[in-house]
Amino acid sequence: MPVNNLKNLPTLPKPKLPAAYETARVALEKCSRIDECADWANKSEALSSYAKQAKDDTLRKMADRIQARAIRRCGELLKQVKPSVGGQPTHRGGSTSRSKAARDAGLSKDQKVTALRVVNIPKDEFESAIESSEPPTITELAKRGTDVSKSTLRGPAPKFIISSWESLRLQISDQVRDTLGCKKFTLEQRRKIWTKDIKPMLRVLNRLLVK
Repeated sequence: MPVNNLKNLPTLPKPKLPAAYETARVALEKCSRIDECADWANKSEALSSYAKQAKDDTLRKMADRIQARAIRRCGELLKQVKPSVGGQPTHRGGSTSRSKAARDAGLSKDQKVTALRVVNIPKDEFESAIESSEPPTITELAKRGTDVSKSTLRGPAPKFIISSWESLRLQISDQVRDTLGCKKFTLEQRRKIWTKDIKPMLRVLNRLLVK
């Protein structure tokens, strides 16, 4: 919405703001369409811009909170759609990919990524942030979601995975010992086996263990 047109938006009486915010919050929690959530986000962003021009801090914060909730709800709905695997669309049985669902709702690639990052923030942390005296911007929320995702990926691997890796390491160690110790191979053949087969496996295993 052009900035000039924001002057035409009606001014909400301050006593009605809490009720309006609560209505918007409940409506967004029940919203089941990505395009409707995106519409909420766009209108809230426009209202926030208007409030900044009018120097109405209370209205701006309310609009920012609604926008954050709308974007997070977009992310929640997008996460219910399975992403395509290997870049291949998933149209079988009438299903759709996450990217297509976002496009159909009018979201750009950046908006889709932002929504998915915001929804990465734990619910309690998100609520605490947007209900604070100074709600964070969408950019700040997206960064939090990115940091949460990275910290999750860097966390300790589940025990069953570590167990599998350890088992694989032992199997490779046995293969190395059996293969390189086998007298039927010449020294040159052993070098080729080490270079082409065993060494690449050890390199992959080492990367997994480092992660």
